[in-house]
Amino acid sequence: MSELQFLLITGLVFLIVGIFVRFGWFKAIFLAKGIPVLMPHALQKISIPLGLVLLAIVITDFAPTVELRQILFIWGVGPLFLISVALAVWTPHWLQPYWLVYLEDEYGTVMWHLLEEASKNPREWSRRVRTQASLEEWAEETRKKLGYPPHPGQIEREAKQR
Repeated sequence: MSELQFLLITGLVFLIVGIFVRFGWFKAIFLAKGIPVLMPHALQKISIPLGLVLLAIVITDFAPTVELRQILFIWGVGPLFLISVALAVWTPHWLQPYWLVYLEDEYGTVMWHLLEEASKNPREWSRRVRTQASLEEWAEETRKKLGYPPHPGQIEREAKQR
């Protein structure tokens, strides 16, 4: 297998996995622990840009002249690589998966305690939180089990129901 084929396949794999993670199909990846930049949280953040970097490298090889290849590499691959590194360290709120944004918005810092509880049985948790409704149900059950007070959204909903 040539280097270009390897880069193409690897780039597509990173891109596809990144899309799956972004849309919440691999939620259990957030329960893994490890070195911060090397752990699955960082992989989730950089997989799409890293896949684009690898695919951009493949595209630069098809440029007809060496000068054009250099320009594409410097102005295409370079910025994408820098974006990947920046996203490994800091991810904007809007780029995070919707379910994680929901937990952050509704539960704040308690969210990490909820995910810590989920890490005790990742397969069961992953099966249970496939839909938004089941995620909300699990979060409320876990919040009560851990003895945390209701989050502001829950208090507001209960007040409207009365």
